[in-house]
Amino acid sequence: MIASMNLPVVGQVIKASPDDPYLSFKLEFTQNQILEILNDSRIQPMPKENLKASL
Repeated sequence: MIASMNLPVVGQVIKASPDDPYLSFKLEFTQNQILEILNDSRIQPMPKENLKASL
């Protein structure tokens, strides 16, 4: 997921132990870093009229 603003996220670990730990990480990018990656990859944005059809 890429979000242009901070979004509240709630989660709950329901099963973890020293033998089988729950692991996670958070990776943050600036908007400029995301734009640079999109420009380098030459990904074209989907036109709005096609966006509704793909949902």
